[in-house]
Parts: sequence; structure tokens; C-alpha cells
Amino acid sequence: MNKIIGHIIIISLLGLAYPALAQDCQVIDQFPVEINEPGKYCLDRSHMVNLNQSESAIHVKSSHVELDFRGYTIANPNKDLLCRNDRTEPSIIGVFVDDDQHNVRVTGGSLFCFGIGIKIGNSCTSCNGSHRIDNMRIHNSRNIGIFLIGNSSVIEGNQITKTGNSESGNIFGIYIYESEVNTIRNNDVQTMYSGTGIGLEGVHTALVVENRVQNAHVGFQLYDSKSIRYRDNLTSTVNNPYIGFGTDLGNND
Repeated sequence: MNKIIGHIIIISLLGLAYPALAQDCQVIDQFPVEINEPGKYCLDRSHMVNLNQSESAIHVKSSHVELDFRGYTIANPNKDLLCRNDRTEPSIIGVFVDDDQHNVRVTGGSLFCFGIGIKIGNSCTSCNGSHRIDNMRIHNSRNIGIFLIGNSSVIEGNQITKTGNSESGNIFGIYIYESEVNTIRNNDVQTMYSGTGIGLEGVHTALVVENRVQNAHVGFQLYDSKSIRYRDNLTSTVNNPYIGFGTDLGNND
């Protein structure tokens, strides 16, 4: 086959493939946005947003949703287009999943400069579940990187960096509250300006495995929780590596 003709055929085939790729999900390109129906949603580029108090860049109000960032970023920088955590409005959320939802997945991208990066659930401690947050990079959150109220969920393979500020308060890289049967595995929490790397409060039955916390006041907080089992977790430059109660299965440093 003539090389030029071969290249034309390949380019043509790629051209056909790209529209097919775009059609396998509903592209989100305006913010803030609400997702009210089940399905697969995605980004096709990075976005810089300017949200007001108590707004969420993406507000999920449906079960059975997959939100795939496809490697892109949603950023909510301060007016100087940088990010100072002490200037970020605490009530602004990157991705918020409402109460009474199940089977929501958030995956594959970055959130930059929000009060809370990802918040699953609001106040209902028994009506959410089967969620998954994986392969997300969450940078410069004012209060919490990932917050979960939801049973039978997985938080895996995420990187949370530069959370909190010089103020004291409820500052967490990952925070699980009043939930049951969750797995927190293979996450990196780095540079907590104050607060705790990974915290569980009022949690019943959880596995905390192969996580790493660096540069924090508290590494792992297991507060008022039951049946927590943890192993193969590492800390570095942490004042209090482990506090609270749980079953130490070994190789925690």
C-alpha cells in the first residue's frame, strides 16, 4: 500500500473514532451543573470556574452515575488566578453527591482550589452507598479533600495535596463519617497545613490499607469507630501517626 494513502486511511479511521468516543458519554462543559439522570458523564477539556458561596461545580442528584474527568481539571482559583486556601470559600464544592443516591463513581482527573474537593452525602447516614472515588488528584482544598457519608463504598488510588491552612478546625485529607463497610486503600495524602490525613468518625466496619500520609499533624484518626482494621499504612513527618482505636494488622509505620 502506498504510504501516503495508508496514512490517509489511518487518519480517517481516527477521525471516525473520536466522534464515537465522544458519544459514549455526555460531555459537561458548563458550570455549575446538576446531573439529574443516570448515565455516564465526562469532560473533554479542563475548565476554570468562578463559583459563588455554597455552589458546587458538579451537583449529582441521581443514582447510577459515572463521572469520568478523562484526565482533565476543574479549577476554582482565587481572583489572582492562583490559590490561597485561606481565601477559598469553605462552602464551595468540586463534586457534590446528594443524599439518597447510590452507585456513583467519580474518577480520573483533578480538582483544584475548593472548600471541599469531593463530598458524598450531606446528613443522611444510612441512605447512601455503593460509591467509588478513584484516581482523582485533589489539590489545595480549604477544609477537606474527600468527604464521605455512605455505606459500602471505596476510596482508592487518590492523591490529596496541600489541604487546610494555618487556622485550626476540622481539616482532613480524607474524612469518613457515620458510615459502614467502607474501604480506604492506596491513597496519598501529602502536606496538610493543619489537621488529619485520613480520619474516620463514627464508622463501623472499615478497611484502611496501603495508604500514605506525609507532613500532617495527625496521620490516621480512628475516632469513636468500631471494627476498623488497618495495615501497611505509612507516615512521614507526622506528629501523631495513629490515634484512636482499631485492629492493627501489622506493617504500619
